[in-house]
Amino acid sequence: MTEEINSGRQLELDLAKAFVIVNLATIHTVIECSSDEMLESGLPYFFDTVLGGPLAAPMFLFCMGIAFVYTKRQDASAFLYRGIKLGIVAFLLNVFRFFIPFMLGYAISGDREQYLEPVLYRLFGNDVLQFSSLCMLFICFVKKIRLPDYAIFLLALAMRLAAEFLTGFDCGNQVLNVILGHFIAVEDSAEMVFSDFPLLNWTIIPVTGYIFGKRLICCKDKKKLYLALSIPSLLFTVFWFARGIITTTGMFGEGQNCYYHMRSLDMLSSITAALACIGIYYFIIKLLPKAAMKGIVAVSAAITWVYCIQWIIVMWTTDFALYLLLGSQILPSNLSVLLGYGISVISTGLALFLRKKR
Repeated sequence: MTEEINSGRQLELDLAKAFVIVNLATIHTVIECSSDEMLESGLPYFFDTVLGGPLAAPMFLFCMGIAFVYTKRQDASAFLYRGIKLGIVAFLLNVFRFFIPFMLGYAISGDREQYLEPVLYRLFGNDVLQFSSLCMLFICFVKKIRLPDYAIFLLALAMRLAAEFLTGFDCGNQVLNVILGHFIAVEDSAEMVFSDFPLLNWTIIPVTGYIFGKRLICCKDKKKLYLALSIPSLLFTVFWFARGIITTTGMFGEGQNCYYHMRSLDMLSSITAALACIGIYYFIIKLLPKAAMKGIVAVSAAITWVYCIQWIIVMWTTDFALYLLLGSQILPSNLSVLLGYGISVISTGLALFLRKKR
C-alpha cells in the first residue's frame, strides 16, 4: 500500500471551492434576471456560460471526488449515510427555494405560467446536490463490491460513453422524465431540461477527482505534480474554451442542454479546467496572508450551507419579490451583478454565523 504522506487540508482545494461558491450567487442571479437574448452576449453570457458553466459545477464535483479520498471514514456505509443525508438536504432545498415561493407567488398573482406550471419539475428535478447524493451512493456501491480504482474509472468512463447514445431520451410523460432525468439526459419535444446533472453524464468528473485524490494524498512533491499536470491542462483548456466561445458550439452554444448534457470532449475540457485552476491556486495560496487563508478555509468548510442559503435568497428575491413588484425580474446586467454579489456577501456571512452556532 502506498504511504499517505500528504494528508490534512489541501489549501488549494479550499481556495477552489471558495472561489466557486462566492461567485455562484451572482451567476444564479444574473441568469434569473436576464432574458434569453441577454444571455447570448456580454456579462450575462460570461456569468452564465463561462464562469457559471465549466468553471463552476465541474470544479465543485472534481473537488468532491478528491474529498472522497480525504474523508476519515472510507467504508461503504459511511458513503451510504452521506448520500442519503445529502439527498434529503437537496429535496428540502427545492422545497424552500422553489415550492414555497412559487405556491405563494401563484396564490398572490394567479400567474400559472410563472409559478404553477414549472413547480413539479422545480420540486422534484435534479440539481448538483441531487447528483452529488447519487454519486455518493455510487461510491458506496463500488466500495461495497470492492472495485479497484482502475475498474471504478473504467465504469465511470463506460457510463460517460453510454450517455453519448442516451442523451435526448423522452419518455413522453413529465413525471417519468423528471424521475429518469436523474440518471440519463432527458429532454422533451419542447427541449425543456428535465435533467440538469444526470448521473451517467457527470459521474466521470468526481471519479476523475477521486483518482487524482489518490495520487495527491501520496504525493511527495506537489509543486512538481501540479506543474506536470496543470500546464498541459491549461493549454488544452484555453484552446478548447476559445474554440467553443468563438464558434458558439458545444457547451458554449445556445440553450441549457448544451451544458447540462455536454458531450465528452466538453466534459474532458471541464476536467482539465479544474486541474489547471487547482494548480494555479496552489501557487496563489503561497502569496496570501494567513488571515485571508483562514477566511477561505471557513467558507470552503461551509460550502453546502452557503450554497443552500444563497439559492433560497436568490429565488425569493428574483422570481418572487422582483416579479411580483415589477411584473418581471429582468434587470440591467450591471444591476443583476451587483445584486448577486450582495446576496453572496449576505448568504456567506449568514452561513458562517449559523454554522458556528450549530
